[in-house]
Amino acid sequence: ENLESRPLFTNREVQNMTSRYPGDHPNQPRRNQDLNNDQDRETQRSTEYDRKRKIKDERERQTSNKRPETAEKSGSQQHTERQDIPQHRRPQNSDHDIQSLAPTPKYPPISARNGREIRLLCNHFPFRIQQQTIYQYAVEFTPELESRPTKRKILQEHIQFLGDQMIFDGRILFLRKNIGPSNKLMGSSHTLEIKLTREIFPTTVDAPWQLYNMFFRQILRMLRLKPIGRNYYDPQRPVLIEQHRVELWPGYFTTISPNDSGVVLVADLTHKVLRTDTVLDHLEDIRNQRNWEQVAFRKLVNQIVLTRYNNRTYRIDGIETTMNPLSIFLKRDGSPVSYFEYYSIVYNKKINNLKQPLLLHRHRKRGKTEEEELIYLIPELCSMTGITDEMRSDHRVMREISTYTRVYAADRSKRVQDFVNELHMNGDAVAEFKKWDLALDPKMLSVQGRVFEPEKILFKNSAHYVDPLTCDWTHLLKKAEIYEPLPLSRWLLVYTHRHENLANDLTHNLRQVGEPIGIQVNAPETIIVPEDRPQAYVESITRRVKELGGQVDIVVCILATTNKERYDAIKRLCSIDLPVPSQCITTLIFIHNN
Repeated sequence: ENLESRPLFTNREVQNMTSRYPGDHPNQPRRNQDLNNDQDRETQRSTEYDRKRKIKDERERQTSNKRPETAEKSGSQQHTERQDIPQHRRPQNSDHDIQSLAPTPKYPPISARNGREIRLLCNHFPFRIQQQTIYQYAVEFTPELESRPTKRKILQEHIQFLGDQMIFDGRILFLRKNIGPSNKLMGSSHTLEIKLTREIFPTTVDAPWQLYNMFFRQILRMLRLKPIGRNYYDPQRPVLIEQHRVELWPGYFTTISPNDSGVVLVADLTHKVLRTDTVLDHLEDIRNQRNWEQVAFRKLVNQIVLTRYNNRTYRIDGIETTMNPLSIFLKRDGSPVSYFEYYSIVYNKKINNLKQPLLLHRHRKRGKTEEEELIYLIPELCSMTGITDEMRSDHRVMREISTYTRVYAADRSKRVQDFVNELHMNGDAVAEFKKWDLALDPKMLSVQGRVFEPEKILFKNSAHYVDPLTCDWTHLLKKAEIYEPLPLSRWLLVYTHRHENLANDLTHNLRQVGEPIGIQVNAPETIIVPEDRPQAYVESITRRVKELGGQVDIVVCILATTNKERYDAIKRLCSIDLPVPSQCITTLIFIHNN
């Protein structure tokens, strides 16, 4: 059956989705009624809703008390149980309408009356579930395995027994086939013990959304998308920004979950910022510096890197200067091999620099807090990811990146719709949907919305409307006096000798800006720090605040750079040790005249 031509909901169901109550359908015009009558109608609805809610909860309690354990039932008993399900939990048609799986809202929606009506598209695609019973199993491997791909290969050895309709996440196995309560399978290298933990019926309310999200991740892999973290990206369509040594991978954030309109796929755009420079490039840049090992440790540890040969991300936990690509390690079968030979044989990657140190990543095994596996990486094969502080402070770099990552509504909806259309045109994806009796609506969910009138911002002596297009009213602060201004009577300005001119400019600008809006700015208590160290700032601020008995309006610090250690020391002092409002300003703000 063609997924694109299959209607997801009837007209009546669509009307019930967009409005909970008759007469509130967006296409039906509202009658002219008095506001009091509207309020009375809403009150009656709420009262009627609460009454039905109590009746429904009482039926559920009675049913749960009568219902025996599932594992002890025969087939006829299970059939009887489905007959005992309250009417509002039963499927409404033979297709097992997905609305029965959606949670009931706590309160009924109240229709808005202000503004003008507008039809809206949201990045939700109705996800239709027509499955029969699904069986959930727990799988244990003997001897124990950690590699998820290896586990999947072992399961494939028993596909004739398990069936080809299976989804496995490393521990939990979902099957359409009932293989019994417990099975022990002997493989070529491992023994599998599979135990039934749950039976999922079409009317199950707490459906395992993990199953459907795992299913959809399989669909994404069929589109040749690569997982990085929790999202999937397309390495076939990279965007290169060569002048800044940056590469962007377009990708998609997806999740399947229930809401008031049913089960939906939520899809949105995302981008992965990769850098074309490698960790080795950074090591070469700092190798000639004094104490280069300490500098490298400070700059690289806790950074996230991407290994392009397998598209995996790792956090750098250390740098092993005593190891290099010629170092020997033991493979899983116990045979020794050098890193140079291993990457050449397994990944067809040739390592050029044989003297580079190795990067250390501590992999904490899933479900085990004490055991960890040490993974050593080659800096030459590791690409840097993310945006550095230097790049973030460079407005030209951020502007160039934002031209690709900041996608506005029209283009965003088109690209998300193209992504879903690509799913429906992929033969493997369509076959997988049919195999599991699942379907994805090709059109975005349309909802009724309202555009409200512009808000009025009240100041002390005036009132101004907000521009509905920009929703920006910060420019009003330049000329409108605020209601209750707090004066800066006694405040501290902390800086080093070389920033004295910047401190004077800051004081002058604060007075100039504060006067029109009613904020009185007195001359600050200046503190000149002898040296640019975190401890010097802490000692100077502590001494002066105690001399003033803690009666300080705010502490303002002018800092040369965005040094995290210094910033954290100042904030820890002003937030915990000597609680006082504080503000740190970097010299970059003055350079760009901001």
